Amino acid sequence: MVRRLETAGELSKETVFIDGTKLEACAHKYTFVWKKSVGKWEEKMFRKIQAAVDLLNQEYIRSFRVKEDTRTEDLQAICRFLEQVCTEQQTVFVQGRGKRRSQNQRYLELFRRFLERQTIYDWHAASFQGRNNYCKTDPDATFMHMKDDHMRNAQLKLGYNVQIGVDSEYIVAADVFQDRNDVWTLVPFLKTMEEKLGLCFTQA
Repeated sequence: MVRRLETAGELSKETVFIDGTKLEACAHKYTFVWKKSVGKWEEKMFRKIQAAVDLLNQEYIRSFRVKEDTRTEDLQAICRFLEQVCTEQQTVFVQGRGKRRSQNQRYLELFRRFLERQTIYDWHAASFQGRNNYCKTDPDATFMHMKDDHMRNAQLKLGYNVQIGVDSEYIVAADVFQDRNDVWTLVPFLKTMEEKLGLCFTQA
């Protein structure tokens, strides 16, 4: 449609006015995840893992180590070792109150919990995509300050930054961004218009 308007001579292709607004995402407000909180809980669990690994090495006379950059792989190796030990020693797993669990079962269940939580933390880290937060029900949304409501209260809500370009009173481009600041959306928006519409922009 924009190219047809250009062919019909309706566009000036000299000046494009850009404006943006923030639109609230259709996401549950209590499903957000903060990067600082995830890092804090992950570091706290890592200290517990180190203490548990020391006890494990003493009990089974092993030399396991869990490094920060290979936490998931190291925990998987420990779980495989404990599963093998349980199989070789024919460990009987018990559940419920009043039943005493064996050493093999206690260590295996402990490190399985560590591995499960570490997998969740890894999934969170991959979902941030360079941002400080994300929403579980809408991972692409980002917390942004919305415009003041009628009570003049600045709202911090999950949303998107929508940018629109207008030439000769026609909307020639529109795009949606995760960045809160319009400064970071300008260059990608101009590049999109150059690639798709053939518009050439010069810096003022």
